[in-house]
Amino acid sequence: MDLSSFNATSSGSAAPLDIQLTDNGFTTAAGSFILTSSGHLVSGSGTATYSAFLDNGNADFAETTLIGTLGPFSSGYSSSLTGAAGAVPNYALTEDVLLTAGSGGASWSTDSSIAATPEPTTLLLFGAGLLGLGGLVRRKLHV
Repeated sequence: MDLSSFNATSSGSAAPLDIQLTDNGFTTAAGSFILTSSGHLVSGSGTATYSAFLDNGNADFAETTLIGTLGPFSSGYSSSLTGAAGAVPNYALTEDVLLTAGSGGASWSTDSSIAATPEPTTLLLFGAGLLGLGGLVRRKLHV
């Protein structure tokens, strides 16, 4: 799930802007997820905070299991974290982005995403396949 190239502006008297993204029906089991965010304050002062949630009940906007939180950031940033969640097939993901402006207002430019991290077994199988292909190529070159 990806929030790409999002720009927002808020006055100093406005309440924090809370943006929520959700998607459901994910069918690949995942033991952990990676939450990444990057961006900067274009002008003014304020903070940006990112949180990711998992719901094994497959409900939109459910904040059942916290995957992790990044921030609050108050200048240029690029950050990521890996959080364990134990997702089972047919789950939902929700991302919460909270933008809070300082007294003079603020403008933000931001990107963020949530993705399942590959299981160690998958990585081992992929690596073994690459080694096998490398061995075949080497064998053909020496024949």
